[in-house]
Amino acid sequence: MKKLKYISVIVLASLMATFTGCKKLADVNIDPNQPAKVTSPLLLSAAEANYAYTQGGDLSRFASVWVQQLTGADRQFVAVNEYTVTEVDMDNAWRFGLYGGAMKDLQLLIEQAEGEGNPYYAGIGKTLMAYALMTCTDLFGDIPYTEAFQGDKDLLPKYETQQAIYTEVRKLTTAARADFAKSVTDNAEVPGDDDFIYGGSMSDWNAFTYAVDARSWLHVRKQDPAAAANAITAVGEAQAAGFTDAAFAFSTSQTTANPWYQFSSQRSGYITFAGYLADKMAEMYDPRGGVYGEAMVESPSGPIGGIDAPVVFISDAELDFIHAECALLAGDATAAHTAYLAGIGKSQSFCGVDATGQTDYLTQPAVDPGVGNLTLDHVMYEKYVALYTQPEAFTDWRRTGLPALTPISGNAIPRRFLYPQSERLYNAGNLPSGQTLFSRVWWDVQ
Repeated sequence: MKKLKYISVIVLASLMATFTGCKKLADVNIDPNQPAKVTSPLLLSAAEANYAYTQGGDLSRFASVWVQQLTGADRQFVAVNEYTVTEVDMDNAWRFGLYGGAMKDLQLLIEQAEGEGNPYYAGIGKTLMAYALMTCTDLFGDIPYTEAFQGDKDLLPKYETQQAIYTEVRKLTTAARADFAKSVTDNAEVPGDDDFIYGGSMSDWNAFTYAVDARSWLHVRKQDPAAAANAITAVGEAQAAGFTDAAFAFSTSQTTANPWYQFSSQRSGYITFAGYLADKMAEMYDPRGGVYGEAMVESPSGPIGGIDAPVVFISDAELDFIHAECALLAGDATAAHTAYLAGIGKSQSFCGVDATGQTDYLTQPAVDPGVGNLTLDHVMYEKYVALYTQPEAFTDWRRTGLPALTPISGNAIPRRFLYPQSERLYNAGNLPSGQTLFSRVWWDVQ
């Protein structure tokens, strides 16, 4: 039943966060049936659900269209497909999903849990904050952090460089591991059903911190000579710790359904499984193609678009592809090939492809050219397929230029999200200037 309560959790947590900030009302009309503050379990549930819905919503839709996993075919998504979006299009994700939603709740959770002696809650908050910060900076570039989430104490937070944000990401994961290493007796309260991702398993959360580190090191490998080796190390630590997919599963209720399910069923035809990826998968007889297409029809189904399908944050398959890319760059062809095949297998299994189908797919030389002939093109294409509808595929394309895509309109594909109009209106003095859809972020080295 825990999946059924997340919408009400978001609403209640948001309302409570609003009213608990109004200190002058504290002594007026106190209702003993209303909590004086949002509890850590409630904050955790709200933050997880809000972030999952944001990533599975606007962040996934825009990124997937631009990286040509999908095609914007009707209404406002024709504009997205043709790169004519505006600052207004970014407001919902930034204001209500990220800074005014999940990330605000995560900051409050961290502070509250530390004050109450609940290191497990604090550690989960830090892990998810690290993940959310990295996703946000990857899409937008420089972003606020150390001065953000302070309400009326600081309404104009400064922006910090993407390089600085990455440093903060790794500080948070390191601190989270220290929290998870503490014993149950160190906690006044322990997560359980309120944790929609790992059900209160601190070993799973600990493994997730290493997965976040692996992704963070991979992103900056052109800026840091040691990053690729660090990424391989982090992948090994995550998998040795028993990493399983970090994902938020939705429920079978229409009001608590997977965001792709809600979008496809309510706005059928706006976004379609057509274009580069669909054509390429058909050409390569990829059995996942039919599964992917099921997510973008009026009655969506399957592991991507089904009513209770998960929104995946990081998968074990992704870690294999990170390992494959970095091992290949380091000249370790055998390790790269082994990880590459493992990533394909896990992606196929996630889509329900049986053993025969998996074997048939791998017998194609275009899929498995052998140890000595594996290239970065092979690795990045298969990772691109495995990360269908995940914003990370957009990051990978920007980092590597693979797969080699042709712009749908004009002579360039977008390389970042625009800062939202709300920031230009209310925090213009701190907003970075001169950025367009086609400007590169710090790690996006040409």
